[in-house]
Amino acid sequence: MNKLLEVISQSNFGLRNHTKLQLGKMKRINIRVLFIFSVMLPGSAFAFGAPMLGGIAAKAHQVCGKNIQLQMTTTKEGLAIIGLINKKTNQMDLFQSEVALTNEHQITKYSPVKYDAISKEYIPIDNELISIIWGSVSDDKKATHYTMSLGSHVYECSLLQEWPSELADNLYGDNEEPSTVDNH
Repeated sequence: MNKLLEVISQSNFGLRNHTKLQLGKMKRINIRVLFIFSVMLPGSAFAFGAPMLGGIAAKAHQVCGKNIQLQMTTTKEGLAIIGLINKKTNQMDLFQSEVALTNEHQITKYSPVKYDAISKEYIPIDNELISIIWGSVSDDKKATHYTMSLGSHVYECSLLQEWPSELADNLYGDNEEPSTVDNH
């Protein structure tokens, strides 16, 4: 690494006048930057576009009403977790289904939960005044319709859309900076 820094300092990269002390500082900064990227990369590669619902990335999303953004995922136990932005706090509030989610996304009651990062569990919040009902029904033509009930208000929802995986783009997509790889 020291040899590399010395070569760089003698090249045309504008580092000719750096002393060994300055090169040492650059080395420490480079190590810190590499450490920060190594800590941040795994989480960002897991779910680049999808928001986190506690410890799990949202797998799907939809719009209910005019602009209520609903995020959804499932736990390893098969329970659904729904995330809704709280208008007063601007934070994502989480709700957990009372029964395991089926492929048909049957209409089910969801109760408030908080994610505990230490136990990696969703902990119920004792608040019977806040719960939602969400799910889908099929009409006689086999078309699926999603609805969400917040108190006495019932909102029609768009179809549930899966978040796309960003892994391929993260691995092979265009970089912000030009590539230095020689393809010949």
